[in-house]
Amino acid sequence: MSDIQRLALDAFNEGNLVQAKELATKAVEQGLQTEIVYNILSECELSSGNIQAGLPICCDLAKQTRDIRSTKRLAYWIAHLFATGALSGMAGNTAQLRVEASTYDHFLDIILDGVKYSFGDASDSDIEDLLMNLATLGYWSDETPFQSYGSYSKSIIDAFPVPCETILECCLRSAGMVTSLRQVGYVFAAAGYTETAEDLMARISVPLRSTEQLSQLLDGMTHRAEVGSVSGYDIPQIERSSRRLVQLTNNKAELGRVLDIGCGTGMTSQLIRSRSEFIHGIDINTDWLKAASGKKLFDQLDNASILDWSGQNQKYDSIVSCMVSYEISKFEGYISKIGSLLKPNGRAYIDILTASGEDGQRQLDTYVLRTKEYVRQVIENHDMQIVQEQSGPNQFSVGTCIELMKPA
Repeated sequence: MSDIQRLALDAFNEGNLVQAKELATKAVEQGLQTEIVYNILSECELSSGNIQAGLPICCDLAKQTRDIRSTKRLAYWIAHLFATGALSGMAGNTAQLRVEASTYDHFLDIILDGVKYSFGDASDSDIEDLLMNLATLGYWSDETPFQSYGSYSKSIIDAFPVPCETILECCLRSAGMVTSLRQVGYVFAAAGYTETAEDLMARISVPLRSTEQLSQLLDGMTHRAEVGSVSGYDIPQIERSSRRLVQLTNNKAELGRVLDIGCGTGMTSQLIRSRSEFIHGIDINTDWLKAASGKKLFDQLDNASILDWSGQNQKYDSIVSCMVSYEISKFEGYISKIGSLLKPNGRAYIDILTASGEDGQRQLDTYVLRTKEYVRQVIENHDMQIVQEQSGPNQFSVGTCIELMKPA
């Protein structure tokens, strides 16, 4: 090790990041582009947040070493930059560095290469950290303008030289936080391994034993009324759930009279406004309703909980309900209400959080997860039919969007 590298390392170990960064930069200028130097620079830039200098360093380090530490650091760095709005203005108002789709693909190529070469040296916590960082990256960057996240997620999962179940066991053994494990489920779902994601959700949740246990948070959607600012709700990452649900309506040119259950700020209705004759929105959060009213999307708005709402004897051709079912523990009541509000041959579009297992309903935090089998049975018991369903990642972890029909 050269003198300047040793001095840089000493300064870094002593916590003098400014001096460590200066010495490491001089080392690079002298042609000493070693792993030690890159590690020092990378850690210093992560602390100082200088994306102009830090991102290329992270990329160079990951390309050079192809080890698990530098690979997961790169995933973390890019995810952090998306989350803070530093890349392409995807979040916040502080966009500083423009990244094109081809560059984004290059980042993922480096991560994929690192996974292929470093799995043998990876600990359980390394694997969980990497997948958690990939999940955060996906949450902030999935879909437009970066359409390649899903295919790369599959390539990265497939690059591990072990089955999905083994990767899942590694993550569970690392005893990470539930939130982290939920994020890992997002990666599996994005990669198309929905059953693995649902298995993970089943293993980190508990059976929903009684509706009374959740009465203070669920059913009347009290929780929905009390939490969630407009700015925290009205973001592209949440709207993505609406887009995925609305995809099920693409085979219908006209949606007729529409009821939007849990309309929020109007993200779902905005996507179908041009195909709707009339849109009636209901929600229990008054702040969200105020924002929705300002968008001039709705013909009628009501502040109400779906389980308590009379429906005013109205009937609808279409019902959309995004991100609502998992805040309601009385799923049968929810489906019954939908059936009572639909016209004959009417269609409803709902999404659920999905999990596997013998328990039809499970609880994670303040949310209710359900098996697809349970959902199908409840829908059939209320004389309705499932027309189509699509499973994949959602803003929580993994879920299924369902189109159901009320026969004539």
